[in-house]
Amino acid sequence: MLYKITQNNGIPYSLTPLPFGNLDLEKHLENLMANQMAGVLFEDNEMMPIFQERSQQPEADIYALNEKGDLIIFELKRGPASGDAVYQALRYCETAAHWDFNNLQTKLATYKTLSFKRLIKCTLV
Repeated sequence: MLYKITQNNGIPYSLTPLPFGNLDLEKHLENLMANQMAGVLFEDNEMMPIFQERSQQPEADIYALNEKGDLIIFELKRGPASGDAVYQALRYCETAAHWDFNNLQTKLATYKTLSFKRLIKCTLV
């Protein structure tokens, strides 16, 4: 279960469950997490998503930076996962370990462009 922490003047006053059991696709869970990341998951460790998986690409579901600049990698599985999921996540970590600031900046620029296009598409529908 995911929870959104609502604050007033920096003081938490509400914890709202964000149901995801009815999500049809793993991608729906991924989008929910990426869109709510700033106020979800870790109360004292807000994160900024910088990239989301693209279809048919060997990428983790979500890449995010925390307040310290640490890269956090999410590989989501909607149901039970096999041991292969661990190796998959480790491959993504191995790739990301070689990224520098320019790589992160490029990922963020791509993410912002794709997010904007998704927003426009949803608005026009």
